[in-house]
Amino acid sequence: MNMDVVEPKVSVIMITYNHEMFIAEAIEGVLMQEVDFPIELIIADDCSLDGTEAIVQKFIKEHPKGHWIKYTKHKTNKGMMPNFIWALEKAQGNYIALCEGDDYWTDPNKIEKQVKFLELNKKYVLISHNVKAEKNGQIIKGGAISFNCKITLDNILKYNMINTLSVLFLNCLDEKDRIKLSKYQIGDWPIFAFVLQQGCGFLSTDYNAVYRIHNGGAWSSKDIENEKKSIEIVLDNFKQDFKKKRKLIDKTIFLLKNDYVKYSNLYSHLNFFQKNKLMRKIYNNVKHVI
Repeated sequence: MNMDVVEPKVSVIMITYNHEMFIAEAIEGVLMQEVDFPIELIIADDCSLDGTEAIVQKFIKEHPKGHWIKYTKHKTNKGMMPNFIWALEKAQGNYIALCEGDDYWTDPNKIEKQVKFLELNKKYVLISHNVKAEKNGQIIKGGAISFNCKITLDNILKYNMINTLSVLFLNCLDEKDRIKLSKYQIGDWPIFAFVLQQGCGFLSTDYNAVYRIHNGGAWSSKDIENEKKSIEIVLDNFKQDFKKKRKLIDKTIFLLKNDYVKYSNLYSHLNFFQKNKLMRKIYNNVKHVI
């Protein structure tokens, strides 16, 4: 199969800005994927001022799978959300995966497992998993999900339990969705909500990736008050885009403002998840086949 000319099945979107210290590991995590279908890695460099470009170009020229990479360095800084939306518009795959330039995947079968699961279960349009966190080169904590479960639109409108670097979803967003997305300050959460209008999501207990906590991180650099403010802005926008869910969202905003500790604790939301033993069996069977 000529991977250069065949349309990709999966588009991996990697937005980056000044990730010289991290991006090699992020790229390697994508290029190590063992798949029997074509992948494209869209790297959208938002005018980095460091050595990010040289590292990317080295992978393109020297790595056996360097032809997967489609690299663009913008001439001027677009900002995180415009850069993210720009990259989404370039995605040609049936499915989209996300991995920012300061995170990395650890399982070479991550994408293969996720694609096979979605193709076997057409009611599911999104699949995610646990991740580990790294700070100062040390793994400091793991994910919180201890059972495989089903995610619904109602789940995601209240709380974002999906880690950006863990997700694979159906490439089903249209121009209207991207226009709506442009008003958000956070890109991943609203995308998950838009996608979950088309079907269900599945969250597995696997650990297939690592999220880096560092001072330059878009979310990890926020203090608690800025976290709360950012979440409230997303929820207010959700009330415009999901008008039939306004009561649910208003209750969520009340909890956010009055008990942020409870709101931000994933375990307080677990009662709303649906355990799905059948999906667990199917997902485990997929893993065994690979």
